[in-house]
Amino acid sequence: NINGNIYGLGAGSGVGKSTMAFNYLVPSAIEKNQKIVFIINEEDERKMKKELLIWVANNIFKKELHKRTLRDGNFTEETFDILRKCAEWIEKKKEDRILTVIPLEHYSVNTVVKIIKKYSSAFGVKIFVLDTLKESCDASTDEIYKSMMRDMVTLYDVIKPSAKNVGLFVTYQLGKGSLKMRYLTNNEIGQAKSIIDVMSVNFMMRRPYEDEYEGGSKELDCYRFEGKNGKSKITFKLKKEENPMITFITKNRFGETGRHQIISECNLSTNVYHDVGYCVVPQDF
Repeated sequence: NINGNIYGLGAGSGVGKSTMAFNYLVPSAIEKNQKIVFIINEEDERKMKKELLIWVANNIFKKELHKRTLRDGNFTEETFDILRKCAEWIEKKKEDRILTVIPLEHYSVNTVVKIIKKYSSAFGVKIFVLDTLKESCDASTDEIYKSMMRDMVTLYDVIKPSAKNVGLFVTYQLGKGSLKMRYLTNNEIGQAKSIIDVMSVNFMMRRPYEDEYEGGSKELDCYRFEGKNGKSKITFKLKKEENPMITFITKNRFGETGRHQIISECNLSTNVYHDVGYCVVPQDF
């Protein structure tokens, strides 16, 4: 239950936090006809439109369409046909006002709070996404980590069960030190790691290192359960062509933390994402 809780997603630069937030939440919101508001401060609404168009093509119509195709242009008639179908599908969904994107010219936690209050009260929105958490432009302190900690408390005070009782999904960037780590923990946030205190669940993700793929010196043993009642344990190795992503659960008030990591097939070029199994990443010592 996301209501009254903050969920966090941290990753290094360029890993795909924004796209993953989209893939985590928008498909479910569309399926359940549930309104969701994206508050974005590092991209514009055109990127979100592209993300949605690509998702619809690959997941609704099962037609392979890559982001580079939209970027390069010179569409074939077949591509034009796919784009028309996607546009028609999205146009029909617009009436439901499921997805609202609000770009911020200048990020301020006070602006985010006003948006949450307005859209939860006036339009019944229950899910909000803040992409990406950073220092407010009107911060009252020069110490960035203290400013972000206070902002997270401010955000929790507006979404908690005794207030608006809505869910908030927050993305944030990990410190440069995380690029050298195999096993991600809350320490990779750096001095601002106290932002985790008010989160109910926190995820961190990274792509596998070269030696973790099949045949590498530190290849990961992955597994999933299949068959009747999920009793058959199937093992597998990571392959580059399957675009694997490793997700760490570094905090979880609703269950276990850190016992195993989630393996997903995650193609950020086509917005095709699904979980395929688990692994155990050795901790760094």
